[in-house]
Amino acid sequence: MDAKMLKLCLTLSACFFIFTNASPSFAKNAVTTQKASFINPSQTPFSTNPRKDYGVHLGNCRGAVIAPSWILTAKHCITDKRKRKPGSIPARFFYKGGAKERLKASAVYLYKKADLALIQLTTPIHQSNVLQPVLLLGTPLKAKHGSLPMKKLSVPIGPWKNIPVRAGKKQNAYISKEDRRGGPGTSGSPWIFETAIAGDVLFAVTHGSGRGVLVAYARKWLDKTVKRHTPGEKLHWIRLNPLLPDLN
Repeated sequence: MDAKMLKLCLTLSACFFIFTNASPSFAKNAVTTQKASFINPSQTPFSTNPRKDYGVHLGNCRGAVIAPSWILTAKHCITDKRKRKPGSIPARFFYKGGAKERLKASAVYLYKKADLALIQLTTPIHQSNVLQPVLLLGTPLKAKHGSLPMKKLSVPIGPWKNIPVRAGKKQNAYISKEDRRGGPGTSGSPWIFETAIAGDVLFAVTHGSGRGVLVAYARKWLDKTVKRHTPGEKLHWIRLNPLLPDLN
């Protein structure tokens, strides 16, 4: 064996030893950086009927249930008091008859790169025809997609439907001034594509002034946060292309 071959064999052996004797933290990081899985429209675990049962009232803001233990909202809705005392967040959902029920929060997590936040619930919700999570759009909305009709959900009022939305710059989507719906207190409201093939799909979260933050750009952070703190839960993502025939 010549010197070059011997050097290569020693290098490969060292790499194999490092990998097979990696620490648990290394293995954990390897798992959390895996790509998210996307479901086919026919695989949705949620109702395909038009819904608003995932909407949550947060006092001066709104949010949406995206997993049994998780509410997605806008980061600016999380005040310093709510950071220190998540249990003070007045998270409530509304029954069809108007009655409301409290959802107690145990922790909050803020996304550094955009106006998004996750609220972790003390007790997971039980999926039913009263309250269940919503699908998430894992494909970023682009200018090439043109104007698409969306639904803005702000419980207990609304929803407002067929609002034209377009992709914008810096991970945002926009609606024109004349098409804006809602007002103060609707920050964090989910922006929804209502489709016949997969049901409601959340693609953005209300920031304010006709701007919504696209959740697809935060997909890795959302997946990682949910897996780290509630290993038995996961988010359900779907691509945009199969939904376009329902939206055009």
